[in-house]
Amino acid sequence: DDKGRIIQIGFLEATESEVIFTYEYHPTEVICWPLNCIRKYGISADGKLFALEAGRRAPSGEGIFAFKTDEAREINKRIDLYVNTHGAGR
Repeated sequence: DDKGRIIQIGFLEATESEVIFTYEYHPTEVICWPLNCIRKYGISADGKLFALEAGRRAPSGEGIFAFKTDEAREINKRIDLYVNTHGAGR
């Protein structure tokens, strides 16, 4: 949340077409953000936080979503690669 408290625990991954969050305790529940619905994305200076801004057409609705993860830099790099290769997003 906006105070840095954990809301949900799960797994974040980037594919060629979307960013997917899978809930740890409910693995059949996922939130997906198609790359073409992501307005902005990036990582914190320490590389431990990945954030994305979704537009109103995203399945989650409009908003800013932040994820504390050791994989932030890698996820950001993958999205950069997919966006630059396929022209989606941003």
